[in-house]
Amino acid sequence: MRTETLTIMIVDLVGSTPLVEQASRQQLIELMEDVTVPIRQAVAEFGGSVIKFTGDGYIATFQAASDALYAGARIVDAFAGQPTLPTGLRLEGCRVVLHTSDVIVQDNDVIGEGVVTVARLEKHVPTNEVYLTATVREVAKSSEFEFDLVGDFPLKGLANPVKVYRLRIEPLSGIERGMFLMVTDLLGMSHFMTEAPIELVNRVMQRWIAFQREAIAQVNGRLRAIVGDNLVTTYHEADDAVGSLLRLETLVNTHNDAPGDMPRFEYTAVICRGDLFVLSIGVNGPLVGHSFRLLDNVEHGQKVIEEVVYSSLHNHRDRFVHQGEHDGKPLYRLA
Repeated sequence: MRTETLTIMIVDLVGSTPLVEQASRQQLIELMEDVTVPIRQAVAEFGGSVIKFTGDGYIATFQAASDALYAGARIVDAFAGQPTLPTGLRLEGCRVVLHTSDVIVQDNDVIGEGVVTVARLEKHVPTNEVYLTATVREVAKSSEFEFDLVGDFPLKGLANPVKVYRLRIEPLSGIERGMFLMVTDLLGMSHFMTEAPIELVNRVMQRWIAFQREAIAQVNGRLRAIVGDNLVTTYHEADDAVGSLLRLETLVNTHNDAPGDMPRFEYTAVICRGDLFVLSIGVNGPLVGHSFRLLDNVEHGQKVIEEVVYSSLHNHRDRFVHQGEHDGKPLYRLA
């Protein structure tokens, strides 16, 4: 047990309760995966630590108040920009509250008045906003942030009102730049769906999606859309995108060694790089259209990356061989 000065963050997922009540067990698992990825990625990117899942949100801590502010803005941006999850379920958004104080750290948990403060304040935060106490504002002291005074909040269990500010976040640009995007196509599904019992089709698709989720869980990836038997995932780094593809290959090969009553899996995959438009229902734009066109033009069963992806790799280049060109640009195939 020790005492540290930390910035505490609570992220509340607005609208998650009715989804949890209505969702099946499998949908609940997928829901939790989809909503936790952008939170965990933002916390990790800015040096924070996730303490625990609270049932409808997260508690995290940061050594630096400015890092907590950056992470909070990133989380709100993710949920405000794309509230419809890949499975089609939709959240209203999220609420983020920050407070800097001394807390007791014990067994990977934090306790103390600082935790009480963020828990009490969270109920007052509008959807897709970041609220912070005066202590965060004073400690951060960065010209990169702008704040609006909200007011003094009397909170249950605290002797004095808490002065609260709102982090001023730039309007959503709707663009994610320089992303690595992978599209996969599970082959033979159109015919299989017309011949097989619907229960088996459902199991096959659930396993295919589960493989994709497990593959991106090993790296810094995110499932963005499920379009029939096409799955769209995004990554910030080329090595993460290719690492996800290699993990997917391992999972598929293991399945194919003993498929049971399911068909063997054969799939095509392409990885491209560019800018994305982020819409409320998913991602779109020239990169998505280009990736699907490339998918239509490569031989079935091949796994192909564009030259811009290949040149960005620090690892795994030896796994690819030159394949040809598309739109005048070199392609590389997984050997």
